[in-house]
Order: sequence, then C-alpha cells, then structure tokens
Amino acid sequence: MYRGRACASVLLFLILPVDSLASIEGSASSDYVVLATIPAHHAQGIWDYATVDVGAGRLYLAQDGVTLLDLKTGAVTARYMHKAKSHFAVPIHSVVAVRDAGVIAVSDSSTNSVVFLHTETGRPFAMTRTGPRLRKDSWHDPDALVYDSATASLIAVNGDSGSLAIVDVTTRKMTGRVRIGGKLESAAVDGRGLLYVNEEEKSRIAVVDIEDIHHGTRLYTFG
Repeated sequence: MYRGRACASVLLFLILPVDSLASIEGSASSDYVVLATIPAHHAQGIWDYATVDVGAGRLYLAQDGVTLLDLKTGAVTARYMHKAKSHFAVPIHSVVAVRDAGVIAVSDSSTNSVVFLHTETGRPFAMTRTGPRLRKDSWHDPDALVYDSATASLIAVNGDSGSLAIVDVTTRKMTGRVRIGGKLESAAVDGRGLLYVNEEEKSRIAVVDIEDIHHGTRLYTFG
C-alpha cells in the first residue's frame, strides 16, 4: 500500500478523544479534536503505514526509508533508516517494533525482504528474504508486517503473491509460508492465536490459526 503523501509543511495531526479534554470548549459536537500539527521538515514524499512503538514513545512512518517521530519531544528524524548509498531510497511499506529487544523490522520490497534495525541507531543488522517475486512488476512483497508476541513470530504480508511469510524473530529466519490467494493488504492478530488478513480485491478477510500456520492452515474467509 502506497496511498499517502507527507506534505511539505505538516507531517501529521495528533488527536485524542474529547472526553479526556474537558477544558476544550465547543468540542461536544466532535469525537476528536486536533491537538497539534508537527512540521515535516525533510520527511516529504509518498508514505505508507504509520506505527506507534508505545514503549519507546516513537512513531515510525514508512517512506522511501523510515521517518522517526519522537512522541515526547515532537522531533522528526527523516531518513532514520541507514542504508548504503546505492540502496538508500527503498520502498518501505511497514515498520513494527519487535519484542523488547530494541529492534524494529521493516518491509523492503526492493529486495523482497524484512530488514531488522537497531532502534537506537537505525542501522540494519540482519535481513530475511520472504521469497522471490512472482512477476516483474510486483512491489508489495512484502507489504504489511505484524508481530505476534505469543509466538514470537513476525508475519510478512506478501500482497502481490497472496501469501504470508512467517519469520522467527530470534533466529531471523523464515520458518513457513501460507498461501492465501488474492491481493492481500494488511493483517492483525487478536492475541489469542488468530491472524486476520484482508483480500482487498475480493472484499474478504481470511482467518488463520497462528499456532498451526506452519502447516498452511487457513480457517475460513468472510465478507
């Protein structure tokens, strides 16, 4: 998914439910209010998923690289992800925090891989390939990422090839693949062993048992 564009002057809006902002007048007609805008500075261009790392107090914005927003100070670091010059502008679709080890994972569709970075430096230290492209114009393999803490597994959604790649975050090796079919977009886990992934062109949601995911089990679809 590449559907957003960071403006030259503003990166994002910060919003909160008005129930927590009783002192703000005239807010009864709306569920949310704008608290602040944050200058984007050099964080311009197309963008994809935004992910909040609650423990670190950070927001990661997937762009051609990774943009970092410190939620405590409002400081924006463009090009937070360090790569070699020849591969600097890479299409990053998703960024997720992994465990409590000071590590984030990004989906890099230019190399069909998940790249692991140290959170303090933004420097990559490992890469896991999620499989070859099925066609030359594929650029969403992988697309979204989701981390399941119960199984310590990182699930990469290969949007164009319609599959899920399962990565062990300890060994950083791909341990399985599940063929779903269709054009996949985003995924979510429920914390009880199930993963949900949407097939956007068919308006369906596939549900997968994470514990049995290595056997390719697909439970059902609805939608």
